[in-house]
Amino acid sequence: MPLHRFLRGLLHHYKAELHHLTPNGILYIVVFIALCEVNLGIEPHFDLWKHFYYATLSKEVKDERLIRHQAVCLGISIRGSRAESYIELKANKSNKGWHNR
Repeated sequence: MPLHRFLRGLLHHYKAELHHLTPNGILYIVVFIALCEVNLGIEPHFDLWKHFYYATLSKEVKDERLIRHQAVCLGISIRGSRAESYIELKANKSNKGWHNR
């Protein structure tokens, strides 16, 4: 599936892959791209992205039967101080257990 150029750039910058994104992370990226392209009429810009969002990459290594597994999750959040100047997004407060659904 072809990805938007901005999304590919984000994944490259954070050294993550598409399946590492959380549901809210996908929501934030899609809204940001739409806001830039549709409302502002510009290409999504990484500096503008960093102004409103921050990302955390969490890694967990487990040893099971001498096989090492690495679970990676790229969490994206709106910067608290900038949330008031951004559009209102109704994202889930918790996505705990989302992968089981």
